[in-house]
Amino acid sequence: MDGKFNKFYNLYKDEIFSYAYRILQNYDDAMDVVQEVFYKLYKNLSKIDENKVKNWLFKVCHNLIIDIFRKQKKTYDIEEFSESIEMKEKFDIEEFLKILPPNYREVIILKYIYNYQYSEISQILGINENTLKTWVRRAKEILKRQTF
Repeated sequence: MDGKFNKFYNLYKDEIFSYAYRILQNYDDAMDVVQEVFYKLYKNLSKIDENKVKNWLFKVCHNLIIDIFRKQKKTYDIEEFSESIEMKEKFDIEEFLKILPPNYREVIILKYIYNYQYSEISQILGINENTLKTWVRRAKEILKRQTF
């Protein structure tokens, strides 16, 4: 089991950190999330389909991020959780994404940086695909208003 865990840890640790950091905008919080994600993986690895480990990791990461926002008492509507490529080329993507509320930011990151399909994002976030499409459209509108 340790061999499988090490394989998945080495394969996904940087990606999970990058995702958590982009949403949280805090290095220490992102590191805490990564540690907790992989602790949960270690404890549950025998129960997880190897073909679904990546999606499972992102789902756990997402849930831990929500927990952090709740603990910080930020007022984000978790239930409504929720750029084109040209926009990404014109701006520093990290600064550009800070314009968005964390819920929209998360969807945009999964869609355009990690290249997940709407069906995969839906599974990770537990959100209807049509709702996700609406959030992406709204995020693009926000970005256009802020940049032009």
